Amino acid sequence: MNDFDHPPGYQSPPAMAAGLESERSDRARLLAREETDRAVALADKRARYEQRVESRLDGHDSQLRDTHAALTEMAASTRALVKSFEEFVKEQTKRNIEADTKEKENWKEEGQAISKKQLLLGFGTVAAMVFVPAAIAVAHVVWGV
Repeated sequence: MNDFDHPPGYQSPPAMAAGLESERSDRARLLAREETDRAVALADKRARYEQRVESRLDGHDSQLRDTHAALTEMAASTRALVKSFEEFVKEQTKRNIEADTKEKENWKEEGQAISKKQLLLGFGTVAAMVFVPAAIAVAHVVWGV
């Protein structure tokens, strides 16, 4: 048989097999290229995402360091303030004891049973106890409250 005995477009089985093999290999190369491109795109996307996450974490770490430093400084300031306040209270207590002792000695010298300060506070308390109910009663009568 020669090549002229076949209809036009006819391919011999070995030529058909070679064509199919070529078509399959082209398709396999195309699929492999697409798969590689997808893998590269996915790896790129993942790398960018990880970079964004790392950047955010670095920012958070920086904020945490700043916050920690501020809190540490505030704690040190608070300790110093407490110490200063305790010293002030000790000094004030010492002064109050000295003043009370001095006042008691003055009472004994003058023959008083109570101090002038205590006497004024007593009169003020009695006046408030009388004035406040009277003011409330007047408000009820005048404004009808």
